[in-house]
Amino acid sequence: MVAFDVPSDIGSSAVTRYGYSINGGTWTNLVGSGSPRWIRGLKNGVSYSIRIRAMNAAGWSAASNEIVATPHK
Repeated sequence: MVAFDVPSDIGSSAVTRYGYSINGGTWTNLVGSGSPRWIRGLKNGVSYSIRIRAMNAAGWSAASNEIVATPHK
């Protein structure tokens, strides 16, 4: 699960969805809205570098700063 600050808007219109990138890879849409959200397919004990971005009517925002996290049960 990844948690992030949720802006009410990014510029002139409301956020409509979020995306994430793992280890600098391709961007994937987060399912649902708000925070926290689940990112499926990660392995316990493996460190991942994650970035989040938001979308509104104008397009995608700049990506967040990268965080490094290690999932565990």
